[in-house]
Amino acid sequence: MPWWVSPWVGISALAIGVLLSLRPVFLLVERVASGGITPGVATLLGALIGFSAVAWQARVGFRNLIRSQTSQSELDRKAREHEAELVRREKESDRRHERITLAGALSGELGAAYSRLANGRSILRLQASAYKAMGNSIPPLPIDMNAIFPKFEPKVFNQNIGGLGLLGPSTASDVVEVYQVLFWDRSAPPSTALAGKQLASIVEMQIKVIDQWLLDCYHVNQRLLSVFGSIADPGPLIMARQKREEPHIDNTH
Repeated sequence: MPWWVSPWVGISALAIGVLLSLRPVFLLVERVASGGITPGVATLLGALIGFSAVAWQARVGFRNLIRSQTSQSELDRKAREHEAELVRREKESDRRHERITLAGALSGELGAAYSRLANGRSILRLQASAYKAMGNSIPPLPIDMNAIFPKFEPKVFNQNIGGLGLLGPSTASDVVEVYQVLFWDRSAPPSTALAGKQLASIVEMQIKVIDQWLLDCYHVNQRLLSVFGSIADPGPLIMARQKREEPHIDNTH
């Protein structure tokens, strides 16, 4: 069968069906026109036809109304979802801005503390050498042990301790850990009975504390800088410490 025959067959069948469905209406109209139906019956038939037309129009109207309401409900739902997404993104943006600001401030303060303790370590090495040279001799004047360890006041940390949670639990924990050295209790009474070599041992112990703290400080500072996205997070401080304590294996031989 040619390709153009099938559409024409369908259209012809549809036209014939429409004409057959309208034939009773034409016959009824012809009968009314010829006076074969009483006026009362004609009025009733007219009312039925009119009611059917109104009912059909009402049905179409209700269907369009329901469709319109459904479409409007869908549009409203999408609008609410879009608004909620915008609010969520705005909150995330604000939270990220606060997080970056806090990380930058703490990083700057730790950098200043790093320089302060690194310079103080050089002075402690000189003091340790001087005390060691005294041997068993006791210094003529009391030694203020609180003044030996370098002092640094962490103002940024103190002012933002309540917001450390923005950094995440792991980074916040490491920040608190590395700041603890800066809060050492300095209430020891002056030493009046310690010999020079004993004072040298105390100072050398503090130098070792500073050595380890400088490594910890550098690691935590790298974690803070990773908040900016410029470098990768080096991971928890405890893992870095464990790695430093592992015995070094020389594979050159």
